[in-house]
Amino acid sequence: MERIYCKEEILEANNYRKYNRLKLTDAINKLPDSPHKRFKYKHYTDLIYKTIFGKTSRELKKERGISKKRCMDFLNPEELELIADLENKVAVLIEFGISYNEIKNKIKDISQPLKNIA
Repeated sequence: MERIYCKEEILEANNYRKYNRLKLTDAINKLPDSPHKRFKYKHYTDLIYKTIFGKTSRELKKERGISKKRCMDFLNPEELELIADLENKVAVLIEFGISYNEIKNKIKDISQPLKNIA
């Protein structure tokens, strides 16, 4: 049976996610400029989604029948918190100068348990 969430739970989880998303985008913004920098936001977002859900945000939207709206608006509080926690971890790794490939390898170790939760 699927759990029903109250409006406050969803709002709180979304605010938590927004706070951590801002930390991630700030960390990405501080990366050295390159011709591909604007794609890094998508690459890190897809890495986080692949780690948690086993699919990119685009694939998740398709699976859940979400059209042109933001995927975040259709996630439950637990999923939002998983995303926020991983965004925070990735932001810290970026700030420590860890490369994308190293981050990918580090978080891949935790991907299986997260996929089972979501």
